Amino acid sequence: MKILFWLFSIKAHILSKLPFGILYFFSGLVTFILCYIVKYRKNIIVNYLRNSFPEKSIGEINKLTNVFYRNLADIMFEIIKLGNISKEELFRRVSVEGQDVLDRISSKNQGVVVVMSHSGNWEWVSQRVCFAGVGFDDAGVIAKEISNSYFERYFTRIRLRLQKGIADIIPFTETARHLATKRHKASMIIPSPINRHIRTRFCSGLLFCTRIPEFFSGLNGLHDRLIMLSFFGM
Repeated sequence: MKILFWLFSIKAHILSKLPFGILYFFSGLVTFILCYIVKYRKNIIVNYLRNSFPEKSIGEINKLTNVFYRNLADIMFEIIKLGNISKEELFRRVSVEGQDVLDRISSKNQGVVVVMSHSGNWEWVSQRVCFAGVGFDDAGVIAKEISNSYFERYFTRIRLRLQKGIADIIPFTETARHLATKRHKASMIIPSPINRHIRTRFCSGLLFCTRIPEFFSGLNGLHDRLIMLSFFGM
C-alpha cells in the first residue's frame, strides 16, 4: 500500500502543476473509461435518472449520464489541483454570495455552521468559504478520517495548504470538544458530507439525508449560539 500511495502521490504532484486545459483533457479520457469501459455504477445512475426524470427520452437520459461521469471526473482532477492552485485562481473560479450574512453573524460574536452537500466541487467551496469567514475568531472544517493513514495525511496537506492561519481540520469525533473550547468565540464550522444520515425514499430510489444540523442543534449549551447556513456549489 505504501508503494501504491507514493506512486499516486508522485502522479498527483505532477498533475497538480499542469494547466487546467490539460487537466480537463485528461478528465475527458477518464470520463470515457468510467462510462464505457468500467461502467462505474452505471445501472444505478441510469435508474436514478429515469426515476427522477420520467418524462425524458432514452437519448436524454444517456446525455445526463455522460454529464454525471464528466462532472465526477472533473471533480477528481480539481481536487488534485488543490495541491498547486493559487489563492487568486481559487477566488476567480469560486465566488461566495451572501458575504454580508457571515459578516453580520461574526460581528455579533455568534457561531455559524455552514452545511454543504456533494454539490459542485465541495472541496473548493469549503476552501473558499473559509476565506469568506476571516471575520470569525476561529474557523474549521470537520472531516471524516480516512482509514488509510497515508491518504489521510495527503488530503489534510492539500486541504490546509491555502488555509494556514485561517482554518483547521477538525476530526469529527472531536467536534463537540472543539466547539466547547470556543464557546465564547465567533466560530465558523464547515462539516464535510460525512456518514451521519438517515435513509428515505425519493423518486423510487434510496436517498441519504444529512443529520448534521440535527447533530449540532443537540449539542448541550451550544445550540443557542450556532446559526445554520446552507451553501450550495453551482
